[in-house]
Amino acid sequence: MNTDEMALFESSVALCMSYTEAVEDLQKLNSTISRRYYSDREYLDRYINDNKKKTLVVANFMPLILLFLLCCFIDSIDMDVFFVCIPISIVAGLILRIVINMLYRRKCAEQSLQTYKTEREHALNAQKKLIEIKPQLEFDVDSLRNTLDIEEFCCIPETYWNVADVLWSYIINKRASSLESAINLYHEEAHRRYIENEIENMQHMMKHEINQAKRIAQNAEYEAQKARNDARSANIASLIAIAISCDD
Repeated sequence: MNTDEMALFESSVALCMSYTEAVEDLQKLNSTISRRYYSDREYLDRYINDNKKKTLVVANFMPLILLFLLCCFIDSIDMDVFFVCIPISIVAGLILRIVINMLYRRKCAEQSLQTYKTEREHALNAQKKLIEIKPQLEFDVDSLRNTLDIEEFCCIPETYWNVADVLWSYIINKRASSLESAINLYHEEAHRRYIENEIENMQHMMKHEINQAKRIAQNAEYEAQKARNDARSANIASLIAIAISCDD
């Protein structure tokens, strides 16, 4: 590769890298712009639904608390009335527990909502700014794409734009002497990695099958040993029965 080819290759790599980065930035920008945020009602409902188990500790003991208060007045209450009040106090405690926990979750949800609303406002403001710069970024991407399509400015085929830096590293490290040899080396290494991954996957599968076969063999040995023990027990039982019958 002569000096002019080297310079063209280097500038092509720079263009490809710029284009790849611009495309990634545009994809991230589109993803951020298209992100949807919950309304206040949706956020409250989701928060309460996700925190159904969130309770106030004191509320969980409301039935016991009411029973304790009832016992404090046992001397001044008729016993018939006292025994009637026990299930009433338990039911009232359970109802209070449910109501208090609902109010507690609602309060926590409203506090969380205030934080969410602040974050949502910042995010929506950021979205507006991104929408403003999106046309310029799209223009940059199209301009770079049009430039890359011109052979005088880019010697790298479109298929390899996203790995242009890898091809360039082969040239810099003297592992390849031309674009064609760099592309061939890239495919060789990609194929080698594919084969290595396939071998590794096969090894994992074989290891799994060997372990499974060992477990099956162990289970079979256990069942066989159990069958032998059962047969031995049956023989002993029959011998005992014969001995008993002979004694009679």
